Amino acid sequence: MAEIFNSPFRPGYGVRPLVLGGHQPLLDRVQAIFDHGDIAGLNAMLLAGVRGSGKTSMLSEITERAETAGWITIGTIASRGFADRITSSTVPKLLNDLDNPARLRLKGVNASLARMVSVDLERIPDRKAIDTLADDLITLARVFPERGVLITIDEVSKVKTKVEEMTQFCNEIQIAISAGVKILVVFAGIVTEIDKLVTGPQLTFMQRARTEPFYLFDFDETQRVLRETAGTGGRTIHADALDYLARASQGYPYLIQLVGDEAWRHNQSSPVIDADAARAGATSMMQRIENEVLRRTIQDLSAKDREFIDALADQPDGPVKMAAIVSAMGKSSSYVEQYRLRLINSGYVIPVDKDGSLRHPDERGAGHVAFALPYLREYIRRLNEGRLPASPPMNRGQFPPPPIDLA
Repeated sequence: MAEIFNSPFRPGYGVRPLVLGGHQPLLDRVQAIFDHGDIAGLNAMLLAGVRGSGKTSMLSEITERAETAGWITIGTIASRGFADRITSSTVPKLLNDLDNPARLRLKGVNASLARMVSVDLERIPDRKAIDTLADDLITLARVFPERGVLITIDEVSKVKTKVEEMTQFCNEIQIAISAGVKILVVFAGIVTEIDKLVTGPQLTFMQRARTEPFYLFDFDETQRVLRETAGTGGRTIHADALDYLARASQGYPYLIQLVGDEAWRHNQSSPVIDADAARAGATSMMQRIENEVLRRTIQDLSAKDREFIDALADQPDGPVKMAAIVSAMGKSSSYVEQYRLRLINSGYVIPVDKDGSLRHPDERGAGHVAFALPYLREYIRRLNEGRLPASPPMNRGQFPPPPIDLA
């Protein structure tokens, strides 16, 4: 009986891939922090990018590395009440997991906090949580002087996150840092949402954070991820198939995993993924992203959002001038600007310069926009069939266009 190779690809938002793409300098830096405790002023990082670009997967990777190095890890989502959840639930759970020697040290450091140990979390008395965060972190550092604290906060958003709460959280973190606690806070979110949140004068802690942009991979990195992921599962990818799969994914991290997984499942007993498997996998990928991503994207749009999107899709391939969108919609620049910002904030559109490089979303006036999601333009054109002649997919800078049979 032929051997069946199980797929090592992991399609799914927030699912950590076996082979991470890009960001090696970031991983090297955080690894040095975890190994040697040398933070050197790097107490905060912002992972900012478009949806599906690997931010949540990177948070998982950073957390695993921290735990392997013996750090205390705390992870949450930046929805309303996130700081209270850390101190009213997460910290007590950490304390309840302490071994006996650590519990004795805790009693000597913070008797009131020690009384929470072994208490049913459902019955822990209410605490004014946000005001105790610095004290809790200082206490943990004294109980475990050799360990640092990693806090990861995902889905940072001006919509989901109260500025006042984030300000209080950052203030408590700064107090703990001033007291000598080794802390690294890693925030992650859509780039435009993070930008809007940190513009206020209160959030200097986040403004001083190192920003790591998360966008699409280049062609060589895309091929490397596909090739090495297949290798972890015991298979190789033929050169022609590798080229085809990389172009089909357009460097989008989620699509790299999806197209790799679909190609893997074609003739799963073969040790080599060939061109036939690549084409079959890319066809299945297109069906899935149309049903699971693109169709839902269109359904979520308001009538005016859709009017903007249709106008963008009707333009020639490449970055599109806002003036062309204004003209197509027949509205004033200020009116169209509202929908530009709405679609940017929702992750459907990105603001770019004429060469395709990203620009700040709050730069008004003359500028260009492009679709954030691969294949969204072509999908909309097919929906509006008859309004625009068929054309090949957009070439994203130095990244080769998708195979013509996927257009």
